Amino acid sequence: MTDSIFRHFVLIAFVIYWSVVLIMIRKWWGGRHLTISLHASTNATTRKLFAVLVILETILYLLFLFKWFIPYYGMPYVFGVLVILTLGGHFVAGIIPETRGLSKTIHRWASYWSVALFVPELIIIGMTPSISPIVRTIALVFSVVLIWAWYMFLFKYNRREDILNQALYISSLPVVLILSAYVR
Repeated sequence: MTDSIFRHFVLIAFVIYWSVVLIMIRKWWGGRHLTISLHASTNATTRKLFAVLVILETILYLLFLFKWFIPYYGMPYVFGVLVILTLGGHFVAGIIPETRGLSKTIHRWASYWSVALFVPELIIIGMTPSISPIVRTIALVFSVVLIWAWYMFLFKYNRREDILNQALYISSLPVVLILSAYVR
């Protein structure tokens, strides 16, 4: 189980996602104030590219989580449910572009619920004794950072959309998952 090929899917998904996102942003740069989703919705090509990317990434994360991570670390049932909800939100946000009207509303709500669920997932990882203490500490630190970011967002202290802020918070859970796969 330790040497399962599925263990590496988290790193593959992360590298593919950020490689394509960086290429997409570089080619269709709209400014730092635009989110990744707004960059992805600039034209039909980027919308299709982003949808395919998110579908591939979601499949890789599901395989990693359910074929290696959850069984290997003996994660609780609730973690699996949270993961499905998170990836479901990510999937919806990936295939429904942030354009106008109902599409924008659905996209935003799916994105928000997806990232909001990172907090309990990171806390569960941080409290799981079979995971490395270093990884658990990083997970708990990221959960505090995400709680602070949500507080700032919800109480309108920071409503500015900034691609660097977004990159930091959407990378928090994947970074912890990558560390959990390789740090003992």
